[in-house]
Amino acid sequence: MIHKVIHWFLLIIISGSVIVSAFYQGLFFDEAFYIWHVVFGILFILYMGYRLIFIKEPFRILDYVIFLLPLMYVLAFINAVTVNGNFNQLFRYTTYAVFFFMLLNLQHYNPSIKKTVPHMLQVIGFMIILFPFLQYSGLVDYKDAILGNRFSSVFQYPNTYAAVGMAFLLFNLTALARLDKQQLWVSIVYAAPLVLYASTLFLSYSRATLILLPAAWFIGLILLTFKEQLKYIVLTGAAFGLSLIVYTQMAGASEDASNGFWVALVISSLAMMSLAAIAVKYMHRLTDKPLLQKRKLRWAVPVAMLVVSLGLLLDLLNEGMIYGELPDQFQNRLDSIEAETIFDERRFTFYQDSVDLMASSPIVGWGGEGWTNLYHVYQSEPYISNQVHSVLFEQLLHVGLLGFAVFVLVFAYFYFNIGQQLRRGASKWVTAVVPATVMLLLHASVDFDLTFGTTWFLLLWFLVIGVKPKEAPDIRMKWVQKITSYRKWLISIPVLAMVLVSTIYAGRFYLADQTVEDAEQQQNLSREDTAAIYEQALAYNPYNTDYMVQLASINVGLNKQQAVMDLGERILDTEPYNPQAIAQAGNAHASFGEVEEALDYYERSIELDRFNVSTYERMIRLTSGEAVQMAQQNAPEQATEYAEMSTGYYEQYEDRFTYYKNNRKGNYKTLNMNSSDLFLAAQSYVILENDQKAIELLKTISGDEELQMRVAAMQLLSLERMGKSDKYEAKLAEYKDKQNTLQSYIQAYEQAIY
Repeated sequence: MIHKVIHWFLLIIISGSVIVSAFYQGLFFDEAFYIWHVVFGILFILYMGYRLIFIKEPFRILDYVIFLLPLMYVLAFINAVTVNGNFNQLFRYTTYAVFFFMLLNLQHYNPSIKKTVPHMLQVIGFMIILFPFLQYSGLVDYKDAILGNRFSSVFQYPNTYAAVGMAFLLFNLTALARLDKQQLWVSIVYAAPLVLYASTLFLSYSRATLILLPAAWFIGLILLTFKEQLKYIVLTGAAFGLSLIVYTQMAGASEDASNGFWVALVISSLAMMSLAAIAVKYMHRLTDKPLLQKRKLRWAVPVAMLVVSLGLLLDLLNEGMIYGELPDQFQNRLDSIEAETIFDERRFTFYQDSVDLMASSPIVGWGGEGWTNLYHVYQSEPYISNQVHSVLFEQLLHVGLLGFAVFVLVFAYFYFNIGQQLRRGASKWVTAVVPATVMLLLHASVDFDLTFGTTWFLLLWFLVIGVKPKEAPDIRMKWVQKITSYRKWLISIPVLAMVLVSTIYAGRFYLADQTVEDAEQQQNLSREDTAAIYEQALAYNPYNTDYMVQLASINVGLNKQQAVMDLGERILDTEPYNPQAIAQAGNAHASFGEVEEALDYYERSIELDRFNVSTYERMIRLTSGEAVQMAQQNAPEQATEYAEMSTGYYEQYEDRFTYYKNNRKGNYKTLNMNSSDLFLAAQSYVILENDQKAIELLKTISGDEELQMRVAAMQLLSLERMGKSDKYEAKLAEYKDKQNTLQSYIQAYEQAIY
């Protein structure tokens, strides 16, 4: 009895943790993940202790194979470009492994839990998918649960929401198709959310999901018998047809009538439940004819559906009859689907650059967050993308070919296990797992769905329902007991050690994050106290370069020059490929007047991120300022040297960015330099007496009145030095109402740099 109580208690905690953690932006951010790794880590350690001591059982490979995934991140420390980032990924994959392990064991040792697990998952999925509808009605307030007009739920990302919605839709449809008339109430319950699930496709406006859904749906179709296939098709058509009614109601509703869709949703769901009950109870009568019992018919339906799908595709492409019946908003979304939608040029660029990045460390990869930290170095265009938009390329970059092979083999092993069960006539739940998980994995291969911890939990929960450990040998035999006991301890102890170490580090990272977060909420903290807080945070997490940058900035204010220099070196040692952190270290040196050292850091940063406009601005700002200072100190050689450096940086910027400014894409970084920094580059041309170039550059500058007066003053002085009196007089006449202000700027620049 006590074992059952423990198992049920653990299931409730795991389920509650998945639900609650989902509302931390779907566990997208690492800072939100730390505490949940600690929770799951402690649960696992306690459960393993209980299991090893009180449950006598043999070693089963299915229990532990999932731990190969975090093990790859342990190996990735060999070449990790960011130790902090690799720890973050280790925390994630260790959490996923212990989650899978505990859930798998709970259902294996408790038959009642095994029956409950699919229903519990259904509750979690229903809550996540329903959530943006509550936001739409004003019943909850959650940032970006609806992003623009696209439903995105806890993920704050519509594409992931759509993929999850379709996974649950396929799971329910496949399970319903396999139900018989003795399971009428189950059919009614699982049909109830079908309209809700199907509507996510329309309300998320996810083009990739729309393209990939037919492939996952078709896989579900071929796993069914002829009779089941007919139910599958009918229920699919009904779900999408009724959900289209709900979508039309919502798309056309005014703000005052925005809650009217609930009536349409409830009525459509009741209709769906009735249809499902009829299909489950009576549809077998249509297919019990001897002619329809032939095994070959199960292949006729998929062929027929391929033909129908081709016809539907042609209708949509040619704006035919079916296309004309769709709501205008959905027609517009369909019109935007072109060949590059899923394999668009931008993502192809990511993938091509990721291949170059992987080639530099093909075996063990670059460690966790390798793409985030290194894509600047290898990017062929000035795009912004902290995610590579594919779990496949992400694994290749993080853990290399070795880790990617392990990743593929682990999932292949799961599907092989499921396939064996299907051949033996597995339950409806096992069959339903296949199209659901395929939907999630297909979409994750072209987007960053599996960056969300919640998506991983859902994927693994589906797999737990589907896989089944092999039957254990008879442990009553003493020789079997002895062998299996050794194997159990031999595997369990290293796994426990890995989880324990990972949990301890996750706890330290969490304490560091909380230390900084608490400090940010306090007001009137002295610089000394703030510095002490960041030092404490670094004591907890010595690998976080953001803390180092902040501490260096504080120490600049405290005039602790040596401490700042030491932190700069520490940043380089910790993340030698982090261009932002390196540039910040350059700022610290510049604050103490160490120009050469600062420029060295800036140039290192530019080598790593050649499309970073702000670093060019910093270099121009620093060198132009030094050039003016040298000119005022009657040091013409030094002034010329710094001015040449400043104009050199500007010309390098122009050479590198002109093409992309003329061929701009939507995901590009900032390409234009600030007007004030362009002015400083022009000022350097003036010091070099290249007045023509200075005037050309000054003409491109726009800004506030003060900047415009400075620009005019410098243009006038250059025109005068070039002897172009006509242009000089014309330019001067433009400012006849502001002569006094203009003359003050002219006198200042004439004394300083002319």
